[in-house]
Amino acid sequence: MISNSLKTVAVRRCSDGEEIPSVLSKLVEETGLRVPDGAKIVVKPNLNDLKGPSSGLTTDVRVVDALVRYLNSRSRPEKILIVESDAWCRLADEAFDVLGYRDLESVGGNVELVNLTKSPTVDVRLPFPSYFKTMRLPRLFMETDFFISVAKLRTHHTIISCILKNQFGCVPRRFKGRYHPYLNEILANLNVLFRPDWCLVDGLIGADMRPREVGLMLASSDPVATDSVCARLMGFSPERIPHIKAAAEKEIGDTEGFRVLFDGDPDVNIGAVIAPPFIGPNRVTLALSELVGATARTADRLRNFASSLQILAALSTGLTASSKGEVLRRILLKWRNIPDAYRGLKAGEAAKIG
Repeated sequence: MISNSLKTVAVRRCSDGEEIPSVLSKLVEETGLRVPDGAKIVVKPNLNDLKGPSSGLTTDVRVVDALVRYLNSRSRPEKILIVESDAWCRLADEAFDVLGYRDLESVGGNVELVNLTKSPTVDVRLPFPSYFKTMRLPRLFMETDFFISVAKLRTHHTIISCILKNQFGCVPRRFKGRYHPYLNEILANLNVLFRPDWCLVDGLIGADMRPREVGLMLASSDPVATDSVCARLMGFSPERIPHIKAAAEKEIGDTEGFRVLFDGDPDVNIGAVIAPPFIGPNRVTLALSELVGATARTADRLRNFASSLQILAALSTGLTASSKGEVLRRILLKWRNIPDAYRGLKAGEAAKIG
């Protein structure tokens, strides 16, 4: 594992694909990566599209290839599982085929591509429950030893989409829109349950409104620190990005107080490295996104209120025989459990519970 004393985010120039292995080795050295021998390792690239790395949207397979070769040469892992889940616009298996990841299965003889949507799942209680108390998540993460998240340097309607957002692709559901109104809370939960042991960002080609040749790679053991540096590189303040702020408040990582090395130099102004800065989503897009989210959250609350009325109606026949205290106790019990146990139940079924 990585020592907590090594609070370093390392940034390196990498302008040529042939430099990737040597740059990766330097990032490993500067961030203190330590992988146990014989470990089962999960690697999660960002394959959210079928467009190749020149689009700036998907993790360059050459970066993951160099990572796999490095791991096999140093820590002799038992298994390296490269994972992705289905999305509304493409299937994970399609992405593996189109983006060249299928070829990695022949590297070292211990690489396996895993479609998380098809893998076994378990019901997990969320560490920071809000509207969602539990989620069905891949069992695979509970059976492996080490997790490396390999993200992209790009913007999104969340302003940036780097390491923290990459874990959203670990949700095995194909249609994940149900979680979007609660995305900041969901990402915080996922980054506790699937906190990367090491973070690697492919910034060879980034993307805002268009692909951008950036020629950078980043690494760290802290996902919040990594995204904070990514934000500053792109010209954004990490404190103003909701999911980074939420993750920092949950103590998943730090937005400050760590060392940043740029090609080994700790004195470089990271905010001036990329010029001009990335173009983020405009105010209209952000406002519409928040409006859609607020509308969905309101609809959820109204459904819960309707469910409570159902439950009260179902209980009404037995209320007259109970004391006021007992009536209040039963109503509060039902109300507390509506989001989990009672959503969608018919009145007659609700009356039989508890």
